[in-house]
Amino acid sequence: MSKSLGNFLTIREVTKQYHPLALRYFIMSTHNRSAINYSNKQLEVASGSVRYLYQTLHDCAKAVSTFRENNSEVQSGGSIGLTSEVQECIDKLRKDFYTRMSDDIRTRDFLDTTLQDTSKLINSSLNVVNKKEKQKQKSLFVSLAELEKQVATFLDILGMMAPLIYSEFIE
Repeated sequence: MSKSLGNFLTIREVTKQYHPLALRYFIMSTHNRSAINYSNKQLEVASGSVRYLYQTLHDCAKAVSTFRENNSEVQSGGSIGLTSEVQECIDKLRKDFYTRMSDDIRTRDFLDTTLQDTSKLINSSLNVVNKKEKQKQKSLFVSLAELEKQVATFLDILGMMAPLIYSEFIE
């Protein structure tokens, strides 16, 4: 793109078509020392990734809040622990985030691999949640709540947690 050739877009023009968080995700998906090659296709991919992420967090928050309303021991912070799979995922999420940010700010690697893998785990956990026996189900919901919290924390660090609720972005 070049201003002299007249084939450029302003940020205002781009944000008329795409949510600003999709634009931010697109920009963070390029290496900080590389040129950014804009295309509508790449912005569509970024928009789809953000939508998937926010939809996952929305579904997780909705399921956890419904579960909390029906289970007083979870509300009062009962002694229910995280599942081992979720604890491993959270440890990997933290380690990968700090490792990749310390290694030349590789946000793309974190966004495209670790964060997407965590979203897949949340979605697969939501799919099997009704098939579990009651005690395992409680542990799974506590685990889902912690996963949502951890993902939201890292998104906030990256500036991807706008002051809106997930459903507002999805709309």
